[in-house]
Amino acid sequence: MYYNNKIPFEQDKIELVIKSFEDGEYLYIENYREHPTVTQNGKGATIWNNIYTQLASNFKIPGYQTGKISRGFWDLLYLYDEETKYLYTFMRKNNFKNLQSGRKRDKLFHYGNVLSRLNGELVGTYEIPYEQLVS
Repeated sequence: MYYNNKIPFEQDKIELVIKSFEDGEYLYIENYREHPTVTQNGKGATIWNNIYTQLASNFKIPGYQTGKISRGFWDLLYLYDEETKYLYTFMRKNNFKNLQSGRKRDKLFHYGNVLSRLNGELVGTYEIPYEQLVS
């Protein structure tokens, strides 16, 4: 099933997310220019650390909460809209495509799928509000 409803995220908030990504990448590049390293191990994770830091800083505004979720060796940032009760996470486009491809390995363990599934103990205790939550 695909989610067909418009996600209620205001344009100015979308622009703030985009700014966070741009600023996070900029800070990564500037830090590398100022402090070059011999190797580039963990480059992708370092960029995400900067992006998540910018998101956390930019969304210190009324109506939103940010927090960290640890998933194995990877920490991710979530953004929670208190009014709509939507929880947002962020990932690379290729990771999103892999999740959509249906590869079982990706579907079972990726945080995007883990967060979008109902906890088995909660099934039947309330009405499922959106079709994408049904496994």
